[in-house]
Amino acid sequence: MRSALHRALAFAVATFIALLLADLAVWGGYQGMHPREELGSQLLIHGAMHASVLVLSIVGAGTAFLLLRRRLPSLRAALWCGIGFAALSFFVLVASFNEAGFVGAGAWLLLGSATIAVFGALIAGRHEG
Repeated sequence: MRSALHRALAFAVATFIALLLADLAVWGGYQGMHPREELGSQLLIHGAMHASVLVLSIVGAGTAFLLLRRRLPSLRAALWCGIGFAALSFFVLVASFNEAGFVGAGAWLLLGSATIAVFGALIAGRHEG
């Protein structure tokens, strides 16, 4: 169980860091487009989104890795799955947030992280039993 949770934490932290860096690079470049009075609300929305990325991807990937604990991927594979999920989420998260708000973004983060973690466990996982 501990190994599955370590993999889920690695998956979530890799996702969080990759999305944070991408968001800082893109949003930092476009920051001049937002009026100064909207800066506080934009920071709040981005902060809430990044906190939800960390929490919901831990829950989604943790659930997937716990269910498939006999086929856990290596720590390195879990990190790469997290980075792949971040690359996909960079575009899907914006679309789901625009269409359904925080509920849609949360659903994508939870279900998307579980799906990517399952595929990572099935493809890169080793059979331990």
